[in-house]
Amino acid sequence: MRAMGWPHEQSDARLAVDEQVAAMDAVGLGPDVDVLAAYGRAADGIADAQLSFTAAQDDLEGMILTAAIGMHMHHQLILELVALAQASHAIRRYLPQQGPDR
Repeated sequence: MRAMGWPHEQSDARLAVDEQVAAMDAVGLGPDVDVLAAYGRAADGIADAQLSFTAAQDDLEGMILTAAIGMHMHHQLILELVALAQASHAIRRYLPQQGPDR
């Protein structure tokens, strides 16, 4: 997290990340430094885009709606995009090419 340049401040978000990594380590699935850095870079870009989207709303009501409901919906979209990306990578990586239409 320091490599991301994020402030080293205690927060619920930082504690949640620490707890998740510890839980993953406990079952032998902890991410190595490179994987964690890749996830951090992706998360940083997503966070910047979300905050920019929220700030671009025309009025306070739009900002509140975007922050309260939109962020949940954006998070769901991100999970679905990751699932699609994983499926796409798996298809390219593990299924043999079957002609030019593939």
